[in-house]
Amino acid sequence: MPTRLIISVILFGALIALASSALVDFMDGSERASAHAEVSKIISAAELMYSGGGARDVRIVGGMSISVQRLEVDIPGGVRYVVLGSMPSGSSEPRTRDLRTANNYYYVMDDGYVVSGASRANFAGCGDGGFDPQKPAVLHAGSHELTLELVTDGSGAYVMVCA
Repeated sequence: MPTRLIISVILFGALIALASSALVDFMDGSERASAHAEVSKIISAAELMYSGGGARDVRIVGGMSISVQRLEVDIPGGVRYVVLGSMPSGSSEPRTRDLRTANNYYYVMDDGYVVSGASRANFAGCGDGGFDPQKPAVLHAGSHELTLELVTDGSGAYVMVCA
């Protein structure tokens, strides 16, 4: 009788361990799917704006902007950061942008999982004075009301992403 009890307890413990592992994997997959959906909203809006044209020339003071869009996104808590306008390089978020990778984006999950992709749109971040061609757009977990604006600086058109 004690042998059956011991075997039952061991099997029950193994079953609990498998079930908890499956639950963790399910939760990770859910956060990844949610992160992908939110980043896809930004990419889709930027590509539509980029293909439409009408960029504001940032070299002209007081120039009118034709292509501006406000977008609400909610980056899930399991995301370390989202980068628009750069490629992954190292384990920290980028501070400067390589102009050759302006159309790339990626996001890093808390568990180290990285998803990267390419867009038809080129991205740039916002500096203190607005358009900053040397800075990628970086977003962290949480709700954001983004302003997307199509701008040009003479070297090309960029979707400027400001949080």
